[in-house]
Parts: sequence; C-alpha cells; structure tokens
Amino acid sequence: MSIDLDKNVKPSIVVNADDFGLNSSVNKAIADAFKQRLISSTTMITNMPGFEEACEIGEANKFQDRIGVHLNLMEGQPLTEAVRGCTRFCNASGSFNGLLEGTHFKFSPGEKKAVITELTAQIEMLEKRGITPTHMDSHHHFHTSIAFLPIIIKLARMKSISAIRLNCNCSEQDTPMYKKAYKLLYNAILYLFGMAKTDYFCAIDDVERVWPSLRKGTVEVMVHPTYSEDGTLVDAENREPLIEQLRPLGKYSMSSYAALKRSGRPKFLNIDKRTSL
Repeated sequence: MSIDLDKNVKPSIVVNADDFGLNSSVNKAIADAFKQRLISSTTMITNMPGFEEACEIGEANKFQDRIGVHLNLMEGQPLTEAVRGCTRFCNASGSFNGLLEGTHFKFSPGEKKAVITELTAQIEMLEKRGITPTHMDSHHHFHTSIAFLPIIIKLARMKSISAIRLNCNCSEQDTPMYKKAYKLLYNAILYLFGMAKTDYFCAIDDVERVWPSLRKGTVEVMVHPTYSEDGTLVDAENREPLIEQLRPLGKYSMSSYAALKRSGRPKFLNIDKRTSL
C-alpha cells in the first residue's frame, strides 16, 4: 500500500546508525550502509576497540561531516580514572557495569564531576582525530534520564554541538500519560536550549507504524547496522534486512544533522498499534 502524503509537504528524514566504533564488523556494516544510501548519519562510540578503525573508515569514505558522538557510560573501559572509582557506573575491575543504578534523578557532586570529565574526554577523542561532532546521543539512551540532561546540554554548548537526540516521541495511543508528559518535558527543554533539530525520533521497528501517521516535520530513525551469518546487512536489534525495513522511506530524501535547522515546537505523535503500511 502506498503512503498517502501531501506531495507538497513531505517529512524530512535522518537515518542515523548508532555504535560506529563498537567493533570492526559494525564499522564495516555502517560503511556499507552509507554506500548503499540506507543511512544519512552516524554516531561514534569513542572508548571501544573499533574507534581508530572507524575514524579511518570515515576519512576514507568521506563522511566525517556526518558523524556525531555516541556517549557511553554503559560498556567497555572508561577513558578517565575518576569514573572508575564510582561504583554506580563501574565494576571492581574498572569497566562500565552497564547498570546506571539510581541515576534517574540525581548524582553526588563527585559522581557528577567524574561523569563530566569522562564524557568530555569521549568528545575530545573525536576532536583529536579532526572530527567535529554534528550531533549527540548515547549508548542505551542514558542521556534521556533527567539527571543527565543538564550535563548533556552543558557539554553540547561547551563543544559547540548543535543537536541532541530527542526522547522517543512516537508512541502507541495507550502509552501512559505520565510517560508522554516526561518525554514532552524532556524534548521541550532541548527545544528551549536550541538543541532539538528533529521533530520526532523513533527506532527502525516503528517505521511501518509511524509513517502512515506522519504528515510533515523532521524525523530521526535509529538503526544498528550489522551483518547476518549469510552476509546480509541487517539491524542488530531485530536481525531483519535493513533495506526491507527502510523501504517505506525510499521515496523521501534523507538529510544529515549538519543540514538541519532548529525544529519547531515540541510534539508527540500518537500511532495506532494496529496501523501498518
């Protein structure tokens, strides 16, 4: 079934690949996704084993101007010492524990300082390789916790990063009102600080349901390119072929974060969970 949209008012699309720099396989998958024009931007994780290779791939394939930073407090080794001693973030061996327990509302002063130091170092890893991040998001979306929001905005302004990923605002109609209110509040704060460059954010799993409801605006679609056992380019979250999942977007031009202007007022898209293309 075709998508019934006004021909004169079309959504603008950013398809962003998370986890660039995670490992060699993911790096190659993201490079292939760029070559096949399945994605328009990526965010790089700077404390993982594939970082140096990712920098080389971005330079060789000339998409350094489409790279943002994928902040990470969830996995791997920190770049700085202070955060290693914070048991809320790291285990006894000094690695990130992937838990972020009790961080939804507040930090101690020492934890806040350690987090700022670590995340600053992660951004500066890109700067040292001559990459100016065009946008910012985070591993497992920790940046959408209200405790992190002042830190994330401060870092973005300090490092002249002009966009921060929204909290997901494409949800089914029966999503609890308190969750919708939280997301709207979070995104409104980003808008007020000039950090919201898209109107909507959703995962690739939501594309088929979101698109019939979307009539205008700018939407970021999150993907995680990797390979299946037979070498097919798939999304790591659902193992389905990327090209098939992104097919509904094929008739619309994609944009990168670098090309976007500030979004309009904060929005929320209610989607019918029964809707499909």
